[in-house]
Amino acid sequence: MQGSRSAEICWKEWTSLFTWEGWCKAKAPTPRRRERVKLLIFSTVKRSKILFRISKRILRIKSNECQINQRIKNHLDI
Repeated sequence: MQGSRSAEICWKEWTSLFTWEGWCKAKAPTPRRRERVKLLIFSTVKRSKILFRISKRILRIKSNECQINQRIKNHLDI
């Protein structure tokens, strides 16, 4: 399953924005704001888990679409 692997990579890149380091760089460049961001992260963990499940499903559908489109393109190139 080549498509699902690329979908996984996309997902990892997208979720890297939501890691502690990513949040610190994007939202809390100063130490004073870092505590607030930390609280925000922990309060949204439950919601993130739900989003993760939904997004994984969407990525799976998108990767399948890409594979189908690639097959059609290969057919047309012949």
